[in-house]
Amino acid sequence: MRLGVILGLQDLWRFFGAKPPAVEGSFVYVIEAQPRLVKVGITTDPAARLAALGTASPYALRYHYLAATPGPGTNIEQGAHDFLRHHRGNGEWFHCDTSTAVTAIGLSALHLGEPILRVSPEQAATIVAIARNAPAGSGPRPAGHLAKILLTILGLLLLFRLMG
Repeated sequence: MRLGVILGLQDLWRFFGAKPPAVEGSFVYVIEAQPRLVKVGITTDPAARLAALGTASPYALRYHYLAATPGPGTNIEQGAHDFLRHHRGNGEWFHCDTSTAVTAIGLSALHLGEPILRVSPEQAATIVAIARNAPAGSGPRPAGHLAKILLTILGLLLLFRLMG
């Protein structure tokens, strides 16, 4: 038996002081901290975002809602914040139930005409991994690569929902 070390792309970027490739597309989320205390936000890496927020929170945090969108998601997030303005707590935290926050995101996306599809945290992790790990020899990622992957996955998930 031979022991060794396995390094991933993140380790190499860290070693050489480089940043990972920019990721296009995003995830809009509702995090529940406790009943009637939710955060509405956007991220390109849901697992990392939840971990970062969790270190500073006195509450156990969990995603109540997570949705993929091929765009930056900032307009959807801002629209949801506008819909929830009467429930605003501190920053992007709101004093409302999760269904109200999810409805605000859906209404915002619908109003803007932006595609959005609910995904599980596991599906989000797969999308992020696919977008960040280029096959060997494929060269640099073209601009909009995650957006194309998200649109493809959104289309397939919608097709499977319609068929099933």
